[in-house]
Amino acid sequence: MISVRVCVCGCGCLCRLVLVSGGCDSRLHIYLRGPGETSFKAALKLPGHDGWVRSLAVHHVGGEGAAPELLIATASQDRSVEPT
Repeated sequence: MISVRVCVCGCGCLCRLVLVSGGCDSRLHIYLRGPGETSFKAALKLPGHDGWVRSLAVHHVGGEGAAPELLIATASQDRSVEPT
């Protein structure tokens, strides 16, 4: 699991905490937690592999004035690497 803070409104406030996880169901799971919230809520389940997701990397792309984006890559037991 990897967690990063991101701004989803474009003001640069880093208002959301994003938790990214891979698992035995061959999918990438993304959860969000907003300001004042005490737990993460499931946001996305992304398919892309035929085996367990064994590794993942997250890179926050964008600087001042740029739209915030996350670049996520996963590696699987099926011996493939997928950008998301």
